[in-house]
Amino acid sequence: AALVVGRALAGRIELDHYRGRSCYAQAAQAAERVVREALGLAGAADLRLSGIDGPLVRFRTVDGSEHTAAVEEVVGPIVPASCGSEPTSQKAFSARIVRRRAEPGV
Repeated sequence: AALVVGRALAGRIELDHYRGRSCYAQAAQAAERVVREALGLAGAADLRLSGIDGPLVRFRTVDGSEHTAAVEEVVGPIVPASCGSEPTSQKAFSARIVRRRAEPGV
């Protein structure tokens, strides 16, 4: 836990335990994680959401490159949604990078 807290205080993300920014919709969280993992972007400010068009989620890096991930809802694990609830299939998302575009001149 100390490693994760130390990295967070330094503006770094521990990608092994990251599910996406909680301010984003669930699909965008899945897309962010796959883009960060593919590019090795662990800095909190390294990536920002630039748009959502249906299942396509776009992010822009600090160098201006844009990366698009396609997201689909998949059947998640069968677990209780909360304490005391009956186990049911939970919503989950799968994402994959479909396009990388460098800023012109980069």
